[in-house]
Amino acid sequence: MTEVSGKLICVVGPSGVGKDTLIRGARKILKKKVFVTRHITRPNTADAETHIFVNKATFDKMMHNDNFMLNWSANDLHYGISNEYLAKIQNGLDVIFNGSRRALSEIQSKYPNIYIIWITASKVKVKERLIKRGRESEEKIEGRLKYLNLAIPEKAIIVDNSGTIEAGIQSLVDAICNL
Repeated sequence: MTEVSGKLICVVGPSGVGKDTLIRGARKILKKKVFVTRHITRPNTADAETHIFVNKATFDKMMHNDNFMLNWSANDLHYGISNEYLAKIQNGLDVIFNGSRRALSEIQSKYPNIYIIWITASKVKVKERLIKRGRESEEKIEGRLKYLNLAIPEKAIIVDNSGTIEAGIQSLVDAICNL
């Protein structure tokens, strides 16, 4: 278990609920919060979140060298959060990151005092967003829609992003500020 003095805030939700959009919007409003730039084994594209692209070999080397405070795999990609953010938390800053629902139990076991914000959206809205994003086949989209209703952790704060982008951003900002 790792002791922290700032808040570690994990934003999770299924693909297509708008996590990246909401986080990008909240980042512009919450200037005193620290928003994580993750290392990901996915090349940068114009529509993707801002991240540091690393190939699998580099990612594995970084893991081996304990460069990550957290790391996980999801949807054939690997994600890592640099140790630099642990120092920020230990210095009393609140750190917010886009996490993985499937890695949540592992993340919670390492950081039991973590705050979880769970983003949701209607199935219709999620499907519309995934199609618009254009990164996946219809078959993959249907597969993702099957995982919309994973069990939400008991202490998670739920933010519904079925409405406008502005309303979703404000809901996330409110959730973060009320922790």
